[in-house]
Amino acid sequence: MIKKVHRYLMMILIFFNLSCTNAEDSFYGEWIVSEEIARNYICALSDEDIKDFFGIKVIYNSDFVKFGSHVCSNPKYERDNVSEVDFFEENWMYFTSLGIESDFVETVTVFENGKEIWNNPGGFIIVKNKDTLIIPWDGVYFKLIRK
Repeated sequence: MIKKVHRYLMMILIFFNLSCTNAEDSFYGEWIVSEEIARNYICALSDEDIKDFFGIKVIYNSDFVKFGSHVCSNPKYERDNVSEVDFFEENWMYFTSLGIESDFVETVTVFENGKEIWNNPGGFIIVKNKDTLIIPWDGVYFKLIRK
């Protein structure tokens, strides 16, 4: 019973914190793909393909998203707070494998022109902290560091 109450209080506090922060504080800005963090059991990228991601510049702002040569004009962002259990059910990856030490994580889905999910690298973001993002692509989780 105490664990349930603690979980609900944590969810309320996290929701309150997310609703009081500006989206720009968490993921807007310039980023660099720095390394591979983890791979799923099924991975569509070769080791060489993965290395090609390193050093790519990524930009998130209210006007556009840019991931290397991929550009999303007029992006809309859908923010969510996801538990590890729900994240695992969708992604088959534990937070600990990604270096996340909390019970919940903020995720961001990018929509192009506010309608369709932007299906390119960087279209789904895991906000680890203010200076680190994680993006999954083709079974690989990449670490982005703030530039």
